[in-house]
Amino acid sequence: WRVVDGGDLMLRVEYGNDLDVQSHGSGFPTAANTPSDSPHASFVASPWNLNNLPLSDGSLLSYISPDGEISGVSAPWVYVGMLFASFCWHNEDNYLYSINYHHFGGGKTWYGVPGPSAHDFEKVFHEEVPELFEADPKLLFKLCTMITPKVLKARGIPVVHTIQRAGEFIITFPQAYHAGFSHGFNCNEAVNFALADWLPYGRASIERYKDKKRSPVFSHERLVCTIAHRNFRGGAH
Repeated sequence: WRVVDGGDLMLRVEYGNDLDVQSHGSGFPTAANTPSDSPHASFVASPWNLNNLPLSDGSLLSYISPDGEISGVSAPWVYVGMLFASFCWHNEDNYLYSINYHHFGGGKTWYGVPGPSAHDFEKVFHEEVPELFEADPKLLFKLCTMITPKVLKARGIPVVHTIQRAGEFIITFPQAYHAGFSHGFNCNEAVNFALADWLPYGRASIERYKDKKRSPVFSHERLVCTIAHRNFRGGAH
């Protein structure tokens, strides 16, 4: 944070982020890369396999399309980092849940702001760097700006902190802002999912996108109609 706040040290950091598993491969076993006699074959169909979790029973993303594959949303992305490889403050597209698995390597520091404090967080962000928002009103959608948690906490924003290590999952909740950085060379994989309690958050995200003139990743209205059609088809009207 001294480097971020002080600007007195120039660092070059390489970060392989948002790598689509369909073109770069997944760190989890899949039918395509795992022989049936492999000791890892039992994990191919595991719901904790991030290639399966978004489309598992209970996740509403399975209603989006016949195959449910939206890169980076219902199909995972891989992240290969090094020391100080960072992910700047953001919340998930359409305010979805996210789950991140640490395959191997150095730890990763995470900071989080609860979803109910998101609007206060955004207000503080605007007040801290107004010149950046004047230049780009959609700044918070671009994952390119960091503010130290110390500043946020001093302004009354609740900030939680943890360190993720190899073999651990991190889950973020709807509308929760999060940011962090790597402690060394590592590899993570992440994807989104949606439980039933996400629906009002999804609706709220559409209203925000409308105000900010940003397109959603998928149609919330179509998703709700598809859920209703599949679950109440043939029932009372």
